[in-house]
Amino acid sequence: MDVGDPRSLDFTRLAHDTDAPLASSPVVIVDGLFARHVTPRTANVRFDIFVHLPADLRLARKIQRKCLRDGFPLDVLLRNYLNHRRAAHEQHVEPLRGGCDLVVSGDRPVGVWTAIAANEPIHKSRLLLTPEEYERWMIRDCARCGRRASKSAEWSDGPICRTCYERAMRVRGRCLCCGTDRLLPGRDTDGTPICRDCAGIVRDFFCDRCGFEGLLLGGRLCEHCTLADTLARLLDDGTGRITSAFLPLVKILLEMGRPKSRLIWLRNPNVVRLLRGLATGSIPLTHDGLHQETPWRTVTHLRDLLMDSGVLPPADRQLLPYQRWLTERLAIIEEPEHRQLLRHFAVWHQMRRLRAKAEKTPLGRSQTNHTKQEVTQAGAFLAWLASQGRDIGQCQQADIDAWHTESPATRRPSQSFLRWCMRTGRMPRLTLPPAVMTQDSEPLHQHRRLAILRRVL
Repeated sequence: MDVGDPRSLDFTRLAHDTDAPLASSPVVIVDGLFARHVTPRTANVRFDIFVHLPADLRLARKIQRKCLRDGFPLDVLLRNYLNHRRAAHEQHVEPLRGGCDLVVSGDRPVGVWTAIAANEPIHKSRLLLTPEEYERWMIRDCARCGRRASKSAEWSDGPICRTCYERAMRVRGRCLCCGTDRLLPGRDTDGTPICRDCAGIVRDFFCDRCGFEGLLLGGRLCEHCTLADTLARLLDDGTGRITSAFLPLVKILLEMGRPKSRLIWLRNPNVVRLLRGLATGSIPLTHDGLHQETPWRTVTHLRDLLMDSGVLPPADRQLLPYQRWLTERLAIIEEPEHRQLLRHFAVWHQMRRLRAKAEKTPLGRSQTNHTKQEVTQAGAFLAWLASQGRDIGQCQQADIDAWHTESPATRRPSQSFLRWCMRTGRMPRLTLPPAVMTQDSEPLHQHRRLAILRRVL
């Protein structure tokens, strides 16, 4: 596979050639410049390693191997390297680095890697270089922002850091030099964005699948194609296809702008677990099924996407988080009688009221927040009443007055629960303080305060 251009490879034949060894051997090693492009049709777990080697060492080893050992003409080799191989490496090989699981240094003895593999765990995307090697080979002063950082590319205007590289991959428009409308990653002498051809950038940025010119990820695929592959893998129902019920979700995710944000979201382990569970049926594709899952923020965002795409029927967006909060709140109440009473109050009184309002207009956050305060203060009242040695059926007027005397504004939301208990016969009918305390329109001056005291005393 030591060729100069991946377009000269027959990938169908390569996939067929690797299927046979995979059927008879647990481990198959594929070596070559474009081994990353090989995609067997047989299901497998792959681990890609990129061997990093500076350009001078690559040329020196090629001279030793081809000229000194095999007798290849030195002038022909150098001409091929200067006219083709150097640019081909920058264009076709170097971009594969980002999609590999491991990057190692090619100028260290094999025994070093054997010792490292035997004594240290290998983490994904770990760069096995010494600090000195990393500083010498990877750290440069960015030609655009001036920041000293790891380089992502070596373009005509100099080393480019990752931040400037990804920013350049977002610039599109009409090139001022050639007049074509396309990606403008390069810069002219005035700093104006221009296309790669006019800037002299040898690397191309066309997706190998759809031909879109933009930021390329693993396997030289654009963000859109990478997102499509990721969704197909996560929503596979076990037959190698996406369940038809989830096709609207896939469509809405692919049509959104900036697919990189969705790719970052899909790396979340909780998102992966939820999508795979929904695709395989282990998590029911219903509001009640998602109601049982955690964490609630991830579930809420996924539920919103499912409703926006029509996979799930619409439901009020404030009511669903409140139901989850209620479940978690009731779970921390230790007294079974208190927990059961609050559940009845929430389900038969609060939820009925909230659903009736949601049918007319979407609920606001303030409405559900007030409902949460009612449940919280109702639980606090039951706990306080139990500390007085009484239950809700033995509540007296003195208890109501004492409860509202301290922090009346904070404890006032409990009155909804108390009225419900009195209306349903769970406690005696008692008098509750007014919801709004009447006050004089003018402040009480000292002479009037003394006059009132004299009249009373």
